[in-house]
Amino acid sequence: MATQPAHLVHGMSTAMEAPIWPAITADEAEAVLARFPAAGRMTGLHWHSPRPFSAATLAHTTQGAFLVKRQHRSVRSLEGLAEEHAFIAHLAGKGVSVPEVITTSDGATAVASGAWSYELHRAAPGADLYRDSLSWTPFASYAHAHAAGVALANVHEA
Repeated sequence: MATQPAHLVHGMSTAMEAPIWPAITADEAEAVLARFPAAGRMTGLHWHSPRPFSAATLAHTTQGAFLVKRQHRSVRSLEGLAEEHAFIAHLAGKGVSVPEVITTSDGATAVASGAWSYELHRAAPGADLYRDSLSWTPFASYAHAHAAGVALANVHEA
């Protein structure tokens, strides 16, 4: 009998597949969270992202829930992530609702360990209705599509 992988991700069609990147372990998440003092101490991992080109997990801590995201440094460098995080800060400054990017004690928004880069975001409020959906599937309703259009317009205005 074949053993099923513990964590599957979206493939390039509708089938789930073994991940290219290994899932983030509890020990790994704890080590990353320790570099971001505002995150507090981890109390557990509660979800692993099915997205195929990075690894992410929802870590619960003594300070709330945080998305720990890991990419290979050839995909996202610390410098590239800093640019993305500066754009997120710009959007937040213009009133666009974005998840909070957490910083290290020296103000960095991303850290490296070996071949990996890590970023940490406070979990956004509300329910993420699409967190396990394939990225290229259509919206579930016209209301969702309209709300996404409004959000995109707000980003362009900012």
